[in-house]
Amino acid sequence: MNIGYRLYFSRIIIFLLLIFSSATIESQNLVKAVKGIFESPNKDNKKSFNPADLYDLTLDANLMNPSTGKYSAQIKAYQKKQAISIKRDHYKTELARDGEVIIVSIPVEDLFQPSDTVITNRGSNILRQFTHFLKDTDFYRMVIVMHSDNTGTNKYTYELSKNRVENVLNWFDGSGTNIDYLIPYAMGSSMPIVDNNSMHNRNLNRRLEIYLVPGMEMINQAKKGLLHF
Repeated sequence: MNIGYRLYFSRIIIFLLLIFSSATIESQNLVKAVKGIFESPNKDNKKSFNPADLYDLTLDANLMNPSTGKYSAQIKAYQKKQAISIKRDHYKTELARDGEVIIVSIPVEDLFQPSDTVITNRGSNILRQFTHFLKDTDFYRMVIVMHSDNTGTNKYTYELSKNRVENVLNWFDGSGTNIDYLIPYAMGSSMPIVDNNSMHNRNLNRRLEIYLVPGMEMINQAKKGLLHF
């Protein structure tokens, strides 16, 4: 191949490389632009968080997040102290997620009349004792899960637990509590703790579970050494 042909082909190759390089740069800029839509404009370039997104997560996902990381020990100690305090008020209380999450179980009969969805005065007094857990934004993420026994069809038990948990959510909202981090679930009769083969067991299965999950503010306070227990 003579010099003329070599120069001709070299120019074509250079031209193609320039086009490819330009397309790559444009593609990278497009990716950056798209990422920018989902990222907050702060200097740390951290993704913004909308608490409403918690409503789209599964129950398991909300019970497993956020991770406490290296501050787990401090948070476990704090949660243990809180659980002991709640238990003194005669609520069934236990710890989950290796001691990081508090579970409080309240019999439905303490909140509602049989087959009813209106919270009783007694129920209001009980719920009022849990409003302080939502006082500081995202210190706790309170997950409320309503359960039923298996009396009636699956549709009926689900609708009953759905209406009840919605009224619990509305009660907290009406009490002036910040409900941004209050996440409701209706489980119907799908998660019994015992067989529904006696009146006693059905009473046990009809329950409201309140999960007190550490939020980002609790983790931040643990990080700063401000979490007292």
